Amino acid sequence: DPVYSQQFAHVYGSRPLGRSQALLLTAVPGKTLAAQLHWWNRAYYLNLSGRWLSDFHHRTITSWVVLDNQRLDWLITTYLDELWSEQHAVPALLPLPEQLEGVKKGVRHSLRPLLGQKIPLTVVHGAFQAHNIRVARGRVSGLDNWGNGRTEGLPWEDFWQFPLILFQDTSGSIAESWNTLMAHRQTINDYWHVYRQREGLSALPGSPWNWLAWVCLVEAMKQLLPWQTNWEQYQYWLDMARCATNKLNLHE
Repeated sequence: DPVYSQQFAHVYGSRPLGRSQALLLTAVPGKTLAAQLHWWNRAYYLNLSGRWLSDFHHRTITSWVVLDNQRLDWLITTYLDELWSEQHAVPALLPLPEQLEGVKKGVRHSLRPLLGQKIPLTVVHGAFQAHNIRVARGRVSGLDNWGNGRTEGLPWEDFWQFPLILFQDTSGSIAESWNTLMAHRQTINDYWHVYRQREGLSALPGSPWNWLAWVCLVEAMKQLLPWQTNWEQYQYWLDMARCATNKLNLHE
């Protein structure tokens, strides 16, 4: 294992490095070290985090609700609006509003196969990414940065964030970024298998891929939060949501 799995190290950043992932770590106060995760290590740490996340979501489920048309409306509108506090209203002028509405329609279509199924409401971290995950002695020991957390969220928001960022390729076109994600589809399916093994989560309906477009839409709207506004990333996540609705066969 990389050195930081044997001591109290904190991942605070990452960057692509050829055919692997470089993580920037703090293992000793005031000093920085880097560990290189090869492809097999990516899967290892994805599954390591999946087991922790599974237990966390299982322990914090507040209720199971039926995904009907009313709940679907809630996911596409209210859930996104709740990303802002009462002090920070949703921006009145969103870029490319017609494009945003088109993406929302696509997201709705991707979730329609799940209508009538029960889904859990649970505590979500809201930024479940490598640089916010503490690893100690081969186990996840805690999370930093709970600013986007919520007490009644959907577990797929946390589930997708780690692989979406881990396998993100922003060096080329959106098509290249999408193809990079799809190249790791089996790894993500294995991650899902590990996650669902927790008793109580095996009842999760459908495939995680049904939720990919919705999660990308959530990520797009997060880019408009007042303290982290990023129009370029907003467009990137909208494009990824569109790819998810147009390219995935969600009835497989």
